[in-house]
Amino acid sequence: MDPGPAIWSRNVWIQVCAPQALAAPSPYDYEIREPRETLVN
Repeated sequence: MDPGPAIWSRNVWIQVCAPQALAAPSPYDYEIREPRETLVN
């Protein structure tokens, strides 16, 4: 498998999705964090 597309997709994700994830919470953040917070609390 050519690693080129995977690297390109990763760069696009960093440029497009990462800033949005940092700017505002998303359902994906709640899916990942909520179970951990529930276990801690």
